[in-house]
Amino acid sequence: IEAFINGFPGISFSLQKESGSNSVIVANRVNNELKTINRLLPGDVRLMTVFDSSDFIKKTIAEVANNLLIGAVLAMFILYVFLHNFKSTLIIGLSIPISVISTFTLLYFSNLTLNMMTLGGLSLGVGMLVDNSIVVLENIFLHRELGEDAALAAESGANEVGEAITASTLTTIAVFLPLVYVSGVAGELFK
Repeated sequence: IEAFINGFPGISFSLQKESGSNSVIVANRVNNELKTINRLLPGDVRLMTVFDSSDFIKKTIAEVANNLLIGAVLAMFILYVFLHNFKSTLIIGLSIPISVISTFTLLYFSNLTLNMMTLGGLSLGVGMLVDNSIVVLENIFLHRELGEDAALAAESGANEVGEAITASTLTTIAVFLPLVYVSGVAGELFK
């Protein structure tokens, strides 16, 4: 079978990654090797990538990261509109990047890769963090309005809603926990 690539005669072949390996890392290594091989080939022969599935993954991750950043900025703006308190907004705003960095650290040490499932879980976790932070800060703010000093308001405000937040978080975990026991490819994705 004759093959033409960009109008020139050529040979087409496909490389696939091994199951369990990272698509982006494999594609980057292959592209680096192609550059090395192309330097050794005669001038009229050239190896080129026609289709790279890792491009879609890279674009998707960049888009999700961009949306996460926009979401964090919008969340802080909305929080400020409702709380009318810059300190509270800043506290929640700082908790978002701290939790994201902590999550990436855990992903790294757990040998998990960045993919649609982990990014979805990260988005869910950040949303829960913001929700729980709002509840705690609003209760602390209420205690401050009742005349308590900052330390006492923080302690009593957090203690009052601690059980409710714990129950809410555990409920969410209980909903998603059975997905860990799903078998097959879907189970691997959820894990």
